[in-house]
Amino acid sequence: IQKPSKVKAFYIDHTEVTLEQYKKTHPKHNQVYPTERDDCPSCPAMGIDWNSAEKHCRQIGKRLPTEEEWESAGRGLSKRPLPWSNKIDKPRANLVGKNDGFPSVAPVGSFPVGAGPYGVMDMIGNVWEWVSTPHSPLPKNLEKNKTLRVSKGGSWASQHHLATISYRNVVNSDIKNPTFGFRCAKSIDRDPNSG
Repeated sequence: IQKPSKVKAFYIDHTEVTLEQYKKTHPKHNQVYPTERDDCPSCPAMGIDWNSAEKHCRQIGKRLPTEEEWESAGRGLSKRPLPWSNKIDKPRANLVGKNDGFPSVAPVGSFPVGAGPYGVMDMIGNVWEWVSTPHSPLPKNLEKNKTLRVSKGGSWASQHHLATISYRNVVNSDIKNPTFGFRCAKSIDRDPNSG
């Protein structure tokens, strides 16, 4: 993905990291589902704290995306608050309630019509996604807490006003809430379009 700003070209995972993928680096991870359901290897890895997410990405030769990269992947060159338009369209994302067909988490890629302009899926809803560092300062009252990190995109338990590209969910990095997951990114060292 390339954006005409300070963001250099980068790759980002098409979907959130799945339970199956995560267990390759964290085999003892025990996924707890908020509703009664069987194991779902194609669901996002959930209940992941920031350090574990960052460790997984590093172990597979990637990293967590920056907040600006994450937003670029979600909205492209537009300024809209959602990957697809300016308003929530329930069949396009897994948010709070059962109207989207899922009482809690959904397998990754279940909402292809909610993909962003680059085809990146599940940027809104399903699980909050950790980013590496904020691209702007934390609020003044939170600056001294070095364990705070930013997550993006909302989850299956989020109200619509929290599930936007720009909303910043500032939380402790050690939280292991079942609504938290992640995706990985990778820098592009060389422009693939240059000779």
